[in-house]
Parts: sequence; C-alpha cells; structure tokens
Amino acid sequence: MGDGSFGGEDDSSSPEPPTADDYRVPVDEPELEAILATIDDAVFIFSVERADDDISFRFQWNNTAHESLTGMSIDEFGGLRPREFLGDEVGTEVAANYRACVKQRDTIEYEETLRHETGQITWHTKLTPVIEDDRVVQIIGIARDISDRVARTKHLQVVDRVLRHNLRNTLNLILGQARDIEAETEPPTTDRASGIIDSSNDLLETSTKARMVTEVITDTPPATPMQVDSLVEQVVSVFAEMDHPADIAFPVAPSKTIVASPRLSEAIVELVRNAIVHHDRPSPSIEIATSVDDEILEIQVIDDGPGIPEMERAILEDGQPPSELSHGTGLGVWLVYWLVTKSGGSITAADREPRGSVVTLQLPHLPDDREVPSK
Repeated sequence: MGDGSFGGEDDSSSPEPPTADDYRVPVDEPELEAILATIDDAVFIFSVERADDDISFRFQWNNTAHESLTGMSIDEFGGLRPREFLGDEVGTEVAANYRACVKQRDTIEYEETLRHETGQITWHTKLTPVIEDDRVVQIIGIARDISDRVARTKHLQVVDRVLRHNLRNTLNLILGQARDIEAETEPPTTDRASGIIDSSNDLLETSTKARMVTEVITDTPPATPMQVDSLVEQVVSVFAEMDHPADIAFPVAPSKTIVASPRLSEAIVELVRNAIVHHDRPSPSIEIATSVDDEILEIQVIDDGPGIPEMERAILEDGQPPSELSHGTGLGVWLVYWLVTKSGGSITAADREPRGSVVTLQLPHLPDDREVPSK
C-alpha cells in the first residue's frame, strides 16, 4: 500500500507499542478534553511514526463519544495500529486514508464502514493533519455516525423504485386504453379520453422528474472536471432533436473548466424547457448567455415570457421543497437547484424589462494555470 513516498506498515521495522502515557496530544490534555467534551461526534488522534522509509499510525487518543460508539478505550487500544484492531484488509484501507492525509498535508473527507466491538458503523470521516517543523506528526479525525441515514436512504430508494415501477406500468395501461377509446368513439367521449391521456402523460412526467431528483440527491456521481464548451454542446444537442416552437440563441462558450456534476446540462435543459412550456406566446424567444471573471462562470437563461412565480423562485434560489400545489414544475426547478448545488454553485432569478425573466447560475471555474484534478 505504498504511495511512492512511504512504504507499508512493516511490523519488523516498528518499535514496541508505547503506552498511552508515552504519547502527547496537540494541546494540553485537560484543555483538549474540555474543548472536546461538548462534541457529539467521535474524535480520535493517531500519531504518525516514521522508521527509515516506512510510515505507521498508532492510536493515541479519543473522546468519550468515540469510545462509547466504538468500544475502544485508550487503555486497551492505545498504541495499536489500524490493522491490529480492524484486521489486515480493513486496517490497510484505513491506513491508506491516513497516508493520503499525510501526503496531501490537508484535510480530507470520505465515508467508510467499519466493524467495531459495538457493531458495524458507517462513518463520515474528516482527517486533519497536525504539522510541526514541516512534518505531519499527528492526524486528528472527526467522524460522524451516519449509519441510520445510509439505511434510511437505501430504504427510501427501494420504496421509490417499487412505487415508480408500479405507477409507470399502471399509467401505461391507462394510456393504452384511453387512446383506444379516443380512436374508436365520437365527441364528447373522445374529449374525455384526450383529458385522460393528457393527465396520464403529466403524471408520467412528474414521476420521471421525481426519479431524477431522487437520483441527484442520493446517488449522484461526484463532481468532475468539465469544459464549458462541452456543457453547452450537450444542451444544444438536446434541443436540436426536440420539436419545439422556440427561437433559442446559444452562446460561444468560454474556454474554461469547471468541476461540476456530470449531469449539470440537465439543469440548463430544464430551465429552457420550462421557459418554453410556460410561455404565453406562440413563439418564445430564449437566450443562453455566458460570462466569466477571475473566479466565477455565469450561465444565464433569458426569456421573454410571463416571469417566474414566487413559489418557483424560492425553490430555485433556496432549495425550498416543492409543495403539493407546484406539481411537476416544482420538481423540475428543484432538480435544477440540486444539480447546481452539487456543482458548488448558486442560482438567482430576476425579472427582465419589459417582460420575461433571467435565471443566473454562478459556478466556480478553475484558473487557467491550474492543473485539472484527476478523476
């Protein structure tokens, strides 16, 4: 598990495990305990020890919350390395995260599932290096037990998947029969059948948007580097294949890189589609504009429609959950909010003179001289 700078945790090159009294903590122990006494999250400290080209990590200190959740007391586990109390496979993975923190010399965050004496726990863990004389000498970890949240999310995903499957199957059956009635009857029966078809299609669209929101919130891929011109091309391709009455002007995209959700284009598509669907004129005029400064890329969706209702503005700007009155439109703009939020950005919505609206997405971009991070 070496990273090029350090070797593995070789038992033969490591000294005998010292006792807890041999360790020191970053600040005076009574002061540290007073600071951490009010923290509900589990806090732990590992020392960073070097011998020749090897590096190892030894359990040094934990707060009451960590001891209670894991069953690990410093008297019993002090001085042990991760694999000595987690086993070789899991202990090596844990040490690899510690090694990454040492190598990056910066705070890192991740999720992990570990089995302790008290049972299996899923943690959201944050590691911060303690640096003295230009060397990382300790790692301070803060971990939050997210086991209930993870289990709840999995349960919701199962229920959501079953409901959507049953809903879609039933609606497709209703649609098929309604189309047969529409084709085989005369007014006013055909008009009623058309109403059933329209309502069923609306419900199917709402179900699709609900699925997309669920995926983005619970299971979206991590943000990745993305060229802005590629993002714009994705949006252009969607509307090139769509039959719509709008006149859409697309920008010449700047040569910039953002680190964003790989699904960010769906947010722009949803904003443009909303501007078309809710327009009150037969030929909507819509423009997608971009601008950039030293740190921020702005993408604007500009239309000449009737404006955006206050309810939808609250969803777009603040992430306020849609009410039962907002139907599929509310879910669509909520999807926009979450995609932009997952991309590290923000949204504002404003009126446009003499009519229309402007929705602005602000997204941080990478400096021109900065290396694109690896995926």
